[in-house]
Amino acid sequence: MPSTSAPFGMRPVSHPSGTVRPTAHTIGSTYGTDLFQNQVVRIDADGTIKTAAAGETMLGAFQGVEWTDNEGRRRVSNRWTASTVGTDIVCYVASDPATTFEMQTSATAALTDNFAEFDIGSGTGNSTTGISTQTLNMATGSATAGIQIIGLAPYADNAWGDSFVIVRVRMNEHQMAAAVAGT
Repeated sequence: MPSTSAPFGMRPVSHPSGTVRPTAHTIGSTYGTDLFQNQVVRIDADGTIKTAAAGETMLGAFQGVEWTDNEGRRRVSNRWTASTVGTDIVCYVASDPATTFEMQTSATAALTDNFAEFDIGSGTGNSTTGISTQTLNMATGSATAGIQIIGLAPYADNAWGDSFVIVRVRMNEHQMAAAVAGT
């Protein structure tokens, strides 16, 4: 698997409490960008969820949405289709700063990349499965990037030096974490 590029976004896998608990937020009706499960998102100035770009602080990973459509039916999906019209929109985000996530790297990752920091990479999502195709951009390593590798995901045939490694990560540029002087 790690020799094949098959990204799945930033998938939540663990939390110190033992359970990853997504928090409820909202998306503006007719928001014009697709959101896919495990896509990195942020809270915009208007209080709604938007996609996060490399270099921006992030809230977490989008997990799904429910809303009432214009015919009055309640809908539930693991993705938000751009420009959907709806009311009572509730989206779920794995947003706790203590959550551990997994991501597939955009290129080879070596053991020396462990505990290094990188930005989110390109990729939007698969419209059939509703799952994100974002990667961890291995070309953007720096001391101030948004995501830190904290280990190798424990899967068969997943090893440092593979073409597309699945790594465990944590968010460094989190919208809910207080800035600490000197970091």
